[in-house]
Amino acid sequence: MPKLAIYTVDAFSKDSQPFTGNPAAVCLVPPGIHLDDATQLRIAAEMNLSETAFVQPILPNTPQGQHFSAATAESPTTTATSSIQSELFRLADHFALRWFTPTCEVPLCGHATLAASHVLFSEVGSGASVLKFETLSGQLRVTNDPCYDQSRLTMVFPLDKPRCLSDVAAAVDRDGDATTTFGDHGHAEVPGAVRMYSRAWTAKVQEIVDVTLATSSVPLTATSVLYAPNNRYLVVHIDNPHHDPDILQRLSPISSPTVITLGHQCNLDLVAVMAALPPGLPGGPDAAVRVFAPWLGVSEDPITGSACTVYAPYWQSVTGAARATYVQGASRQGFVETMLSPEMEGKVQITGCAVTVVVGQIRF
Repeated sequence: MPKLAIYTVDAFSKDSQPFTGNPAAVCLVPPGIHLDDATQLRIAAEMNLSETAFVQPILPNTPQGQHFSAATAESPTTTATSSIQSELFRLADHFALRWFTPTCEVPLCGHATLAASHVLFSEVGSGASVLKFETLSGQLRVTNDPCYDQSRLTMVFPLDKPRCLSDVAAAVDRDGDATTTFGDHGHAEVPGAVRMYSRAWTAKVQEIVDVTLATSSVPLTATSVLYAPNNRYLVVHIDNPHHDPDILQRLSPISSPTVITLGHQCNLDLVAVMAALPPGLPGGPDAAVRVFAPWLGVSEDPITGSACTVYAPYWQSVTGAARATYVQGASRQGFVETMLSPEMEGKVQITGCAVTVVVGQIRF
């Protein structure tokens, strides 16, 4: 029976406290082991967390496609084999990384990347100064802060600057649907799918926003609605004129069949609702965030690192500040810090803490 090392890590935890932040599973796949997509999806479904990360060292001078069957993960039959595998993970600084929800693979995940890096630095004992991950979103890099005993990590992710729907609507009104220049990411395989940025698409997205805000027990007003086509994320900025620190706590996850259908028709994966917070709160967060992703099989995500690639540049345009801290979630919350600078054009630094809560093996 194949066996692989697996961990549960609370990523973007509050000061590395267990049971805060967003739990992710991290599965270490030794070099030469090939797990097909179906097996990885079954493992992710078994872990039943929002994301499971699969990490495999990329060794120099290893022929592409040279794999053994998953049965060779009959882990390890000898102490020497175990030691060799552990040493490969410890010495490597270059890895393949994939992320699966219980229902599908996703092209980018922040908290599971943070969790995977934490395992490599803190559990495996990597001595690398920078970890490099090859992913569906390109190469991602992660460093640790030695002042925090390797529990505070910084990731560098590509920005996905969102476009304000009011600008889109104005362009459509001016040029018409047929000549809109924002791109065509239609997905005709979905029944009822509409062309991105068309009038029909904008109307359906607005309906999703209205349904999301209607779950609140108090009226909420959106000051801006933005869409990032690369990640397929929608960002809704809520007005908070009375500086209510709990303004987003009255929202509920969206999961009606109508919303699910609308999201698929609009090529939408996730809705992030955010609002400014009053100054002086414990921990000093600048804004609160709630994230709902029923289209990915995740009712609500406690904290979403990949969403920072979308809302961080928007928040900088609102506040003018290069650095910001966010608190995300409802009953379970996490904390994340972002940094934008001219030296990292097209990139964002995403920083957070992590803590391991489960260590074990998965057998299949």
